[in-house]
Amino acid sequence: DAQCAYLAINGFVDAVLTEDSDLICYGCSDVLLKFDGSVADRVRFGDLAHCRELSFVGWDLYMFQQMCVLAGCDFVKALPGIGVKKAHAHMRRTRSVERVIRGLRFDGIKVPTAYAAKVQRALWTFKYQLVYCPRRKCVVNLHEVPELGLESDGFCPEAAVLVGGEADFLGKNIPRETAQGIAEGRLHPVTWLPFATLEGDAKSMASVGSGTSWGSGSGRLQSTGSGHVYNPGRVQPGASSL
Repeated sequence: DAQCAYLAINGFVDAVLTEDSDLICYGCSDVLLKFDGSVADRVRFGDLAHCRELSFVGWDLYMFQQMCVLAGCDFVKALPGIGVKKAHAHMRRTRSVERVIRGLRFDGIKVPTAYAAKVQRALWTFKYQLVYCPRRKCVVNLHEVPELGLESDGFCPEAAVLVGGEADFLGKNIPRETAQGIAEGRLHPVTWLPFATLEGDAKSMASVGSGTSWGSGSGRLQSTGSGHVYNPGRVQPGASSL
């Protein structure tokens, strides 16, 4: 998801086709959902202000991210009884996830001690997860980390400290040559070994690799993670093969 968002945010692609609405939370400006082979629903963050069921007027991306994390995401489970509507109501009232957590505790709701740190890590992950930059040909953060570190950008600075051999929640910083080999389909993303070595035949690379192309001629739809990066300006009108 973060990789697709990086490509969209930095102009490598025009939109991302996916079944995962998390792309909006990552800041992807143009998301295509529910693709049926010919038509997809287009969702842009700027259009959320026109939502009728929940009001997002005056919301920025960070407020939206906080709401999504409170409602539960891939990185932290929601507290019992809190879904999208309640998370939205809390954020609309307080405009801060820190105030939401403090208010829940004040109201006598049991909030696990580690919950605040998990929420903070989730917010950092949506903003700073490690991705591959095709232009610089190395692993970078989705957005530039502040000079003073993660601790300077959040309400729970202690969440940045990795304890007891914890894996970095932002992802693994892969060496430049290895990252380039994986991105170009030459190296296996788990073993880091050449596909030809693993399969014994260089021709098997096409069938083992994770990339999927759609269309004919110069039009292509390539899969990355759970989403697909899509450049509508390059897809041939008659392209229909998958």
